[in-house]
Amino acid sequence: MNRGSRFALVTVGLSALTLTPVTAFANTTHTVKSGETLWGIARTAKTTVQKLQSLNHLKSDTIVVGQRLVIPTSTTKKSSVRPASTHPSEAAVSAPKQLIPVYESAGKKYHVTWTVLAAIHKLESDFNTSGRLKNAEGAEGPMQFMPSTFAAYGVAAPGHKKPNVFNVDDAIYSTAHMLSADGFATNPEAALYNYNHSKSYENEVFQLAGISV
Repeated sequence: MNRGSRFALVTVGLSALTLTPVTAFANTTHTVKSGETLWGIARTAKTTVQKLQSLNHLKSDTIVVGQRLVIPTSTTKKSSVRPASTHPSEAAVSAPKQLIPVYESAGKKYHVTWTVLAAIHKLESDFNTSGRLKNAEGAEGPMQFMPSTFAAYGVAAPGHKKPNVFNVDDAIYSTAHMLSADGFATNPEAALYNYNHSKSYENEVFQLAGISV
């Protein structure tokens, strides 16, 4: 993926994540994406392979792209990320002004901190807003979705009839949708890890978004 240049640690931000404990009383679902394994999904969900096999009636650890899995979420936890202050974050300062309302509206709809969406956009394509971007691994568009992932999570922005991976508004809304589906509200770290399986990427997003981890 096009990550652009590295940034110095940013410890300030505009948006805060809710810090009150969140209790989930029902299981959730997860759509298997390219490259995922049952072990990796279990690790992210803080459960076991055996538990996933039991919940999903699996006879082996084999899973396929697009398969929907039941994930146990009946635990009480507090997010480990904290807002640092009320000063603008790097993502808020450098984001294209015309896109800030898009980040904000997508974040509001899917309960995702808007500066996180801006930070992902910065890291993935340096705020690209046009052109048919595609990297060597096959990731496409301003937010660098793999086709199979966009097929599972792609949504159209308001006023658009059909989601388009190359349309910046659709890509932002689709990123917010994916993070929400992967449990950003209760476990933002795991949701970001699902977006890009890299702990350093996860940390850099939080830094750019102005969120202390």
